[in-house]
Amino acid sequence: MKKALKMIFLYLFLLIACTALGTVLYCVYLNVCNSVMGIKINLFKTDVLLKAFFYVSACVIVCISPLVALVNIRNKGGVARFITYIILSCISWVVLLPLVIHFGQNYDFINPEIEADNVAFSSDCFRKGEKNVYYFLEDLKKGHTYYSPSAQAVVIDTDTFGVVSVKEIKNEPSFELNELSGVYKDVIISESFDDEEINPFINFHIIIARAQRALDSGWTFCLGFLSLGLLLCSLYGISRLFMWKLISSGFMVAVTAVVLFVNTFCTTSPFFSSLIGKINASGFFEFLGRYMEEPFIVFLNLICSILIILAGVITFIHRKKKGLIQ
Repeated sequence: MKKALKMIFLYLFLLIACTALGTVLYCVYLNVCNSVMGIKINLFKTDVLLKAFFYVSACVIVCISPLVALVNIRNKGGVARFITYIILSCISWVVLLPLVIHFGQNYDFINPEIEADNVAFSSDCFRKGEKNVYYFLEDLKKGHTYYSPSAQAVVIDTDTFGVVSVKEIKNEPSFELNELSGVYKDVIISESFDDEEINPFINFHIIIARAQRALDSGWTFCLGFLSLGLLLCSLYGISRLFMWKLISSGFMVAVTAVVLFVNTFCTTSPFFSSLIGKINASGFFEFLGRYMEEPFIVFLNLICSILIILAGVITFIHRKKKGLIQ
């Protein structure tokens, strides 16, 4: 009983601590990406805070099982710890994650854009484009689907024989400052950071979006998505694969990264997505595709889960016979 309570305490501590820290950091990220020079930032605005909270909570719930198993390596195992781990993992994936996604949809939590001030480009600031420098004489408002607001700006042509003129600038997607700003709202903000495109190998947006689609599509799609949860939870079986705890910890981190990599990058990169798409469109997987998303990845998750569980069972039996486990 004492070991079970310790496991529950560890789970709650990691869940709350990681969610709190992640929410604060993601709030800062959202405000930086959506900030406009000259416009005051409200860092912990309620809707932004809730958007960050639900998104980070979903990410933490996805990773909580291998994280608990990783931290638990330093503790002695036991049946009570193992059963508690299984129960907590089931609660995380079957109860908590659907609830977080359900309530997070009210705040469009997957979309990194936030409703800040209605200003797209503030006045009294110089903004450099590819060929021109813009100085808005008035704030340029944000555009909408059927409406492109405009504002007057001093346009300085940077060519050798360039001219200075006052033009009416429309806030359209094709406007060069919008194209140069990238993931940021203001080109001045984007110039403060490395402008090289970052392609992360692990993208939690893809995982959370897939979970949301599964919940909206039916129970078979949910079961297909839960194959990822089964695989991540089964990593407990290799948490003591090696006698040295440091090697076991490093191996756990590496395997967790590979699992998340396969379930995100391999379905978005041109080469792997094309290859997996051909597999999904053939024979048995084409049939499964009617009832779940990415059937080949689901099949791969299940096979890897079985292999990891078998590895854990064999390791346990081997050490039990040698008297290494009491």
